[in-house]
Amino acid sequence: MKTPRMAEAMNYIDDDLVSGAITYTRKKNTGWVKWCALAACLCLVISIAIPVLQHKGGHDPVGDTAPFFFNGCYYETVDDPAILEIYGLPKKITADMAGDHAAYIDVNFEQGFASFEETPIKTDNELYVYAPAPSRGIYVYREGDKYMAAIFCNFETFGSSNTNYELKELYRIFNVSQAEDIASISEVDWHREKVIGATVTDANEIQEFYDMTMVLDSYGNDDFQNQMFSGYPSEEKQMEAHTAFADDCRKIRVETKDGLRFYVSLYPSFSWMHASGTMSYYKIDNAMHDWINRNLND
Repeated sequence: MKTPRMAEAMNYIDDDLVSGAITYTRKKNTGWVKWCALAACLCLVISIAIPVLQHKGGHDPVGDTAPFFFNGCYYETVDDPAILEIYGLPKKITADMAGDHAAYIDVNFEQGFASFEETPIKTDNELYVYAPAPSRGIYVYREGDKYMAAIFCNFETFGSSNTNYELKELYRIFNVSQAEDIASISEVDWHREKVIGATVTDANEIQEFYDMTMVLDSYGNDDFQNQMFSGYPSEEKQMEAHTAFADDCRKIRVETKDGLRFYVSLYPSFSWMHASGTMSYYKIDNAMHDWINRNLND
């Protein structure tokens, strides 16, 4: 992955993944990584604002990271057991979880930055299909004799802050092609470690959630910001509105029949949904509000 692509990816990396990313101990200076993560957080404050405001917990969003680009998506290598569990993975990734070869990764350092690029030449950094649940959501990353998870972060942004994808594209990443591919839907706390309220397992309720979210219109960040915040008369009022929006956030975990987990955010008071993996916002309607009231407001 070229340096510009890496910087682009860092702007959208999930807070939990950043805080749980692997720490490299190569001889080369990796201080750039922490600087990039900090810069990413600052960029989020300026260009997106909401994800940073959402971060209420104790996780440190600045950490050593190894993002790379593969097959139209950005991934983050992770070996933190707590983070692996959040995404429905075993607490330790082992060699027997590595399925078919997916790619070799060439790691280079240039001008103080590391680049992770797919290469046809055999290297000691290799990407495999995650054998227990093959999908584009999770791969196994091998660095020498160390095995880690490579977790989907987001789609390619095409260099635009207004890039957007329909939510069904996120479903496809995790092999959800029908409602039956979803095992459960839960509201979780901010760290995504604890379920709040009842877990939705009823097939009819899952079917309704799936059908509704499959047809939601997607909005890029620029369009969303214009709709939500452009009408405020001052920066102070606009910041108050951003804070109120962030405070309304409810984290929703979708678990697949294969046990993998991905997350979306609901802002019911403002009738919006957000998915960091798609970098997109979705306007929710009365039917979706009814579903939330029935299933998530116990």
